[in-house]
Amino acid sequence: MSWERGPVIPLPRCEWSHPDPRADPNWISIYAPILTRAGTVICGAGRYKAGPDLYRGWPSGGGAPDRETELVFFRFDNILTERDPARLKVSVFPEGPRGLRIPRKDDPARVWSNEPGIIELSDGRLFAAVRTRNDAIYWTASADQGQTWTQPEPLRYTNGGEVVQNPNAPCPTVRLSDGRIVLMFYNRPNGKAGQFGPRDPVYLAVGRETLEKHQPVEFGRPRFFMTIEGKMPPGGTSWPQIASYSSFLEHKGRLYLFYNDSKYFILGKIVNV
Repeated sequence: MSWERGPVIPLPRCEWSHPDPRADPNWISIYAPILTRAGTVICGAGRYKAGPDLYRGWPSGGGAPDRETELVFFRFDNILTERDPARLKVSVFPEGPRGLRIPRKDDPARVWSNEPGIIELSDGRLFAAVRTRNDAIYWTASADQGQTWTQPEPLRYTNGGEVVQNPNAPCPTVRLSDGRIVLMFYNRPNGKAGQFGPRDPVYLAVGRETLEKHQPVEFGRPRFFMTIEGKMPPGGTSWPQIASYSSFLEHKGRLYLFYNDSKYFILGKIVNV
């Protein structure tokens, strides 16, 4: 198979856009868009503050870890009806010069958050679990199909209860057809591990809607799920990690997880919850 370069879909400039018009916006999204019952196609992303290299690659000298990020959401306005890629339209929310920002616990003058994973609740609200550098998962919600969002705050197992700990790592979520919500995370803080904390072992927590409460989802206690016992596979990269950058899929009553082992093997697993 071969690919041809598609059209460039313009995105609005923001407070963090590079002054040089040659610089493309820089953002990361690791989860597939969702299709809501109202017909909205939307995904979340972490948008990075422009750097001096025009994002032609991560800078040398260790500059990448301190680049600031904020949360934005891409709505694909006509992707279900338009067959010409050149005519696709994308809206970016929240509107305006800034996205959703979460101050860093270790450096409150800087903000950092990334890779929001969206689910739709039974009342039509969107709920996103967010990766941060604050030793915890955060959450935010939208009642208008993603146009506006609540200020992100730490996710708790129950309203007013214990914070769900997580290092600087993804935290995928999925809402099952029976209404349960599955969260995968690492159940430990970043601690003193530097920019990235331990990603092994990995845990699951099963949640249920609490729509009448401030936090509209509450979770049971974490369950141990998988570990590689801190061992790297042959040819593995980075450091020992299991199931980072993963995706859930429910199909015909079964929950599937697609994940990597230390960013080397790509694996699939049926998850019993």
